[in-house]
Amino acid sequence: MCRLLGIVSKVETESRIFENFAQQCLTGCVKPSHTEPGHMDGWGLGFLKDGRMELVKSGKDARSDELYKKTYPLISKSGVILGHIRKATDPKTKGVAQYAHPFAKEGWVFAHNGSVFWKEETKRDFPNLIDSQIVLELILSKIRGAANIFDKICEVAQEIIEKERISGLNFLLTNGKDFICYRFFDDGDPENQGYYTLYKKQEKNRIMIASEPVDQDKTSWQLIQPGELCLISPELEVQTRILNFQRVRQ
Repeated sequence: MCRLLGIVSKVETESRIFENFAQQCLTGCVKPSHTEPGHMDGWGLGFLKDGRMELVKSGKDARSDELYKKTYPLISKSGVILGHIRKATDPKTKGVAQYAHPFAKEGWVFAHNGSVFWKEETKRDFPNLIDSQIVLELILSKIRGAANIFDKICEVAQEIIEKERISGLNFLLTNGKDFICYRFFDDGDPENQGYYTLYKKQEKNRIMIASEPVDQDKTSWQLIQPGELCLISPELEVQTRILNFQRVRQ
């Protein structure tokens, strides 16, 4: 579980956006059934630099980590930014930088909010990876060499949602050119709708995606619909599709 932040921009990102995001380590929404508040188990920032995505992450909480405070001023002019603050599901991975999101592979950077309870046969194919890393592996296996990644990501989402037990499948994915976001949660749990939120704010020179708004103008943020997949281009053109799958209760 976590909070997500995505930015595709033609202008510099203000410091307050990064600071407000880090503040969600303390104030970010958690499910009512969770007795421990906050998202304090790691953070990561992916950003476009010299035509490729780079990554900085830590097992500490972003609000107090000096590395976070040193990193965000250096990346504020990047045209693509992907951020994550983490609330670990597995206590063994809590505070371990290796398991902080985003994850990077083959030029893509990926961050996930939710849990996928993979069947044992699937987990055996991906030893030593946590659930979110397996999602990335399956996405890469579909889009590698594909001409239309939008359709391929739809296929992966469909396979996961129809076959696996999940709490949420909110994710952000980018290679610095295409920026993809998706929102989905299991509506069988009444706590999920209020927790697995994902908002979009579209401005003249910037689009921001976030689990919770990261500025004071809350009315300018639009809640992304459940099942909505968005692809944002560097020119800030947005392609959307609502994915309606037949989900079998696990």
